[in-house]
Amino acid sequence: MLDPAHEPEETEAALVILSATDTAEQLAAAVGLPPDRTWNRGDIRPVSTLPYPYSGVKYVSRAPSTAQPSAHLDDLLGKIAPVKARVAALSTRLAEQSGRAGMVRVSLLHQTANPMPGYEFSPTQLAQVAELGAGLGLSIAVDDAEEASLAGSDPDHAGTVELAGVGGVTDSQAATS
Repeated sequence: MLDPAHEPEETEAALVILSATDTAEQLAAAVGLPPDRTWNRGDIRPVSTLPYPYSGVKYVSRAPSTAQPSAHLDDLLGKIAPVKARVAALSTRLAEQSGRAGMVRVSLLHQTANPMPGYEFSPTQLAQVAELGAGLGLSIAVDDAEEASLAGSDPDHAGTVELAGVGGVTDSQAATS
């Protein structure tokens, strides 16, 4: 359990691109930037025995894990900026191919002991996410079960909140698709 006064909170921001038809290598080539992580449809997930239903690439912010979520988002958007037009075009193509939005998303994962964390993202940040053709999801993991139940959240499952852009594909949706 994190003590908010003594333990750092941890955050990660990532751009995730999924495809039912392209390989991870094809996705990376379409983006034009080497990804931080790749997987192909049918590969077994490292934390379970389930296969990935989609191929994917992941680009992760370089900010320290203890930086605030908005700092992670700024860093990720800066990392992706040189290829944002390519990401937007890929987002459009993937949505047309799959018949569903959300194949490209920016995800912020935040681990905290605070049962009611607050988040602020600037209009510029939200516009930059939208320019990518991406959804913006926020997953919050509250580490203190008692505080989490007081806040009305499930301590065993992080919640995803859609903030901007097109709808996202959550991990639970991807696992069942």
